[in-house]
Amino acid sequence: SVFNEAIEKKWVEQWLFFANSTRFASAMAGADYGAFADGRWYMSKNVQEMADWLQFKLQGLKEAQGGEGVKGKK
Repeated sequence: SVFNEAIEKKWVEQWLFFANSTRFASAMAGADYGAFADGRWYMSKNVQEMADWLQFKLQGLKEAQGGEGVKGKK
């Protein structure tokens, strides 16, 4: 499968499910639905989890190369 890593599945979840729910809510259902029913709350949470994952991976890569981690931490 093309999407066999967790980060790829998170990305698909982000644009396919959460973005669609938010778009639908904007057009039809209203603010509460758009915020909580797989809407903006989950989009924000998912984006933060992907950013944390990326920072973790970059820090590990720099440490493996003998350099400093993200934000100057070893």
